[in-house]
Amino acid sequence: MWNSIIRNFRWQRNVDRKGPRHLAVVELEPGSSKVVVLNRNEKAIDWESAQVVSPPPSSDHSLARCLDSALAHVESSVQYVSVVVGDGAGIVRLLNFPGTPPTMSKNMLDQARQALGVDESYLVRHELTRGSSAKGERPGRETPASGEQGKKEYTVLAAAIKRELADQLHHCIQEAGLTPVSLLLGGVASINLADAECERVRDDQSAGFLAVGAHSSMLLLYHHKQLALARQFKTGTRSLVESLMASFDLDRKTAEEILASGSFDLSGNITSSANNWIHQIGISLDFIERRFGQSVEKLHLACEGTGGRVLRNMLVDKIGDRVGEWEDFQALQGLKSSADKGDMRPVDFAYALCEGVRIMRQGTGN
Repeated sequence: MWNSIIRNFRWQRNVDRKGPRHLAVVELEPGSSKVVVLNRNEKAIDWESAQVVSPPPSSDHSLARCLDSALAHVESSVQYVSVVVGDGAGIVRLLNFPGTPPTMSKNMLDQARQALGVDESYLVRHELTRGSSAKGERPGRETPASGEQGKKEYTVLAAAIKRELADQLHHCIQEAGLTPVSLLLGGVASINLADAECERVRDDQSAGFLAVGAHSSMLLLYHHKQLALARQFKTGTRSLVESLMASFDLDRKTAEEILASGSFDLSGNITSSANNWIHQIGISLDFIERRFGQSVEKLHLACEGTGGRVLRNMLVDKIGDRVGEWEDFQALQGLKSSADKGDMRPVDFAYALCEGVRIMRQGTGN
C-alpha cells in the first residue's frame, strides 16, 4: 500500500490510537458522489451502507458541491469522513529517472514536480517504489532492457492535486462539523487495490489491472509483483454510452440499458477516443513484453456500473483471451456486510471501500 502518498495528503485529525470506529468514505465524481459507511468492532469491519448521491439541479457542478450534498446524508450518523477524488481530478504517474535518487527528499520532490509538469498551485507527493532499492546498497536498479546492462535507474510514484481543490474539500467537511481523516486520489486507490491483488500472483509472473470508472480509467502493469507501468486515461464507460448514442441516435437512458445488457457488439461503432483508448492499452502490454521479455499473462478488469461485459469483449478482440474479471478484491477480504445493498456491487464502490478498510485496519499510525 502506498501509505506515504496517502498520509501526506491527509488532514490533521483527532481520533484515538486505533483510529475511527465509525467512518464515512465519499468518492467524488463530476455531478455525483458515492458514499459508504463502515463500522469497526472487536471482530470485524462491517460495511453498513452504500448510496449514490446526486446534488440538486444547479449550474454548479463542482466537486465541492457534490461533497456538500454527500455530507448532508451522513452528518447525523458519523463524525469522521474520508474523501476519494476520482475521475481525473488529479495526476498519478510512475516516473523513471536515471542514476540513483537524490539524498534530499526536497530534491526528489522538485524532480517529480518537473516531470509531472505542474507548478506550486499543485500539492505534489511522491514515494520511491518497492524494487527501486536493494538490500545493502544505494537505491537504483539495473534496467533489464537489452544493451542497457549496468545502467541504473530509480522509479518514483508521484501524485498531484490542485491546492485550491484540496482546500475547498477540507472547508466543506469543517463547515459540516465533521472531522476529516484522509484525502486520496482515485488513481492511488486503484494502486492500493492492485498491490493487494498481487498477493495472488506468482513471483515470476507479469500481471495487469485495469480499473474503469464512468469518466476515467487506470491501467497498472506489474512485473514480478513490482509496479512497472501506470497510465491514467480520461476515458471510461461513459465513452461507450456516448458511442451508442451517436451511432444510433439514442437517448442516454436507452444507450445505458443496451450497454448493460451486454448483448450489443460495439466494435464497429465506438468513437475515435474510445478506439484509441483500447489501442493504447494494447501498446502498454506490448511495452512490458519488450522491456522485460515476458508478456502480461492476465489483465484483470474491474468495471463499475454498466458496460463491463461489452468492454471485456472489446479487449479480447484486441489482446486475446487473457482478459479476466476483477471483482473479488483481495484488499477487501474479511469485510462483512450487514445491510442489503440491492444490486450494488463492491466493484461499484471499490475505491471508497478500499480506503475505509485501509484506515480501519492500520489505524492512525500509517
